[in-house]
Amino acid sequence: MRDGSPRWLALATLLVAGCDIPTSTRTPIIQSQFLVPVKADSVGVAELLPSGVTLVGGQFRVSVPATTASQTLGGLCGGLCSGFLPKPQFNGTVTASVSQPASVASAVTGTGGTLTLTFTNGLGFDPVRPPGTPSRGRIVTTVTSGTGVVLVDTLDGTNTAVPGGVSTYTIAIPAGRTLGPVANASMAVFSPATSTAVNMQPTSAFGVTVTPTAVSAASATVRVVNEAFSSTSASLSFDDLSADVRDRVDSATAEVAVANPLAVSGGASLTFRQGAAAIVGPKNVTLSGAAADTLRVRFSSTEIRSLLASTGATAVFAGTVSGPAGNGNQVTVTPASQVRLDTRVRLFVRIDGN
Repeated sequence: MRDGSPRWLALATLLVAGCDIPTSTRTPIIQSQFLVPVKADSVGVAELLPSGVTLVGGQFRVSVPATTASQTLGGLCGGLCSGFLPKPQFNGTVTASVSQPASVASAVTGTGGTLTLTFTNGLGFDPVRPPGTPSRGRIVTTVTSGTGVVLVDTLDGTNTAVPGGVSTYTIAIPAGRTLGPVANASMAVFSPATSTAVNMQPTSAFGVTVTPTAVSAASATVRVVNEAFSSTSASLSFDDLSADVRDRVDSATAEVAVANPLAVSGGASLTFRQGAAAIVGPKNVTLSGAAADTLRVRFSSTEIRSLLASTGATAVFAGTVSGPAGNGNQVTVTPASQVRLDTRVRLFVRIDGN
């Protein structure tokens, strides 16, 4: 935020005389305009984010629910694993789909997110460290979204066991990868053959719960639908305006210059408050969605007097906005995105000398 131009700025002086006759006794009418700038304010992207998306530490945080999938030993082993026998080598796959919140169309990953795999191993043996062999297996996790690969990671049985029961394994989500509405996780399980007999039950299961944690995004395309916002300016003061000039103010308007790179639109209102009490407004306006716009409201005589008599009044700009309807209400945002507001009060002062 930054301060506006000097507090009082005389913009124009208009001299109006009835007839230009040197002998006339009529006093010229002078109308001056004064601007009272209010400290520039903005509506930050955090106020426009839909549910499921927050702003944390300079990055978006996307809330992605966990999902669980499982496969039977028969499915992993292709029907070859049954009975108390040496276990054959097998390659099998467990797949799961992870969905972003419905309000998120896509996101480009930031830093710090993780994918936790919680294995529930009911096979009766460790598939990557089976008994009776020095060979080690692996679980290769591949996550794709749309046509892009988000990550590929290998759990190596040399370093990590997957014993019976519950165990966890965590994978870092790399930055700069694009996530669509759905990501598909494939866990390819390679288990080496054993020379030792293993009790193999085809219906026994190997389950995986995929839990995205602290999924961060450097940018995102989100659906903004009827999101409420409120922005309160710094206080404005008319202390530098003399009593004589105040008495001669015969009209006034408020202007809000809007810089709107997000193209959000909707209804809004401008209210001048002193403390918790509204002294002027709310005055209804409409955000058109244009990249640059100036909103204007006029004050009644009573409102002008209330505003001029105030001390430390603030301008509150609030409303409800949506993204462009023609684009499915989608808006592409970064953590620095904002709608900038520059509010000022324009006073018209009439000086006729009478």
